[in-house]
Amino acid sequence: MDLVRTLLFENPVPLIVVMAVAEVAGLLVYRAHRRRELLGWLLAPPAVAGMVGLLASLVQTDRERIRAALDDIAARIVAGDLDGPARYLDPACRGGGVLPDGRDELIAFGKAVLRKHPVRQVRLPFPTIRTDRPDADATVNSVVSFRSGTSMWIVWRLKWARRDGVWRIVRVEMARSASLGGLELP
Repeated sequence: MDLVRTLLFENPVPLIVVMAVAEVAGLLVYRAHRRRELLGWLLAPPAVAGMVGLLASLVQTDRERIRAALDDIAARIVAGDLDGPARYLDPACRGGGVLPDGRDELIAFGKAVLRKHPVRQVRLPFPTIRTDRPDADATVNSVVSFRSGTSMWIVWRLKWARRDGVWRIVRVEMARSASLGGLELP
C-alpha cells in the first residue's frame, strides 16, 4: 500500500516513465502493423500519465505535509524566527537527549542558540518520514551553516502526532551532532 501511495501521490515520475515507454512501444507496434484499431490504445498511456500527474498535484499526503512543515521550520530558523517553528510543537512536547524536557524550555533553548549563533543556511537532505496514523516519525539529517562560517551536522528524531487534523511535534531529540568547525551549544 505504501508503494501505491508513493507512486500515485508523492512521486509519480516512475509511473509516468513507464507510461512513456509503453507509448513508445505502442507507436513501434502501430508503425510495424499499421492497423487502425491500435490507434485507440495509443491514447491510454498519455491519459493514464496525465491522470496520475493531476492526482499527485491535487493530493497532499501526510508525509508531504510533514516535509512541508520541516522546510517551513528550516526557513524560519534561517530568518531568526523561532516563534514560527514553535507553533509546530505540541503543548505536551518533550525534549530528549541533550535537549530540555518541556515545550517552553525547548523554545527558550532554541532562542538562546539562535542569539549566540545566527544561522545562514539549513539544509535537510532526504529526511526519512514514516507515518502510521495518528503518529509519524521523522529522522532528519540537517546541515546547519552559521553566519560565523561554522557548520554543524545534526541528526534529529522527531515524533509527530495528529492533533485536530494538524501535525504537531510531541517529541524532539538531537540524536547526533558533529561540529564541523568548533561550535559549542549553550
